Amino acid sequence: MMNLPGSLHSVPQDTKCGMHHNRDAVANIQGETDSFGAEYILMCQECYDEYKEEAKKPHISTCDWCKAKHVTVRPRRDYDEGMSGPVYYVCQNCIDKDNARIADELADDDLSYDCGDWE
Repeated sequence: MMNLPGSLHSVPQDTKCGMHHNRDAVANIQGETDSFGAEYILMCQECYDEYKEEAKKPHISTCDWCKAKHVTVRPRRDYDEGMSGPVYYVCQNCIDKDNARIADELADDDLSYDCGDWE
């Protein structure tokens, strides 16, 4: 499962809200996600509106990578573990450091390949 929690997916035809079983679903949000798959949350318009308002608020927790406490975290994967690897909740400082590390690796001359005359 390559997407992260909070991703919006298509709504299967004729499905109902998971909370209000008499209402049609208008949104299908990816919930808990791991390397085996994900849970999906079907929402009616009322539930989806509430979800969007809640999603605007920062998620305050402990960073899975640096262990900083009471920081805003976001879902992130470690590229070295693959795009279907575990989902971590990490702070912006760790995201910035990881992005800088990745940019350095991509700029490293050791990663260039000699393709001969073909480019």
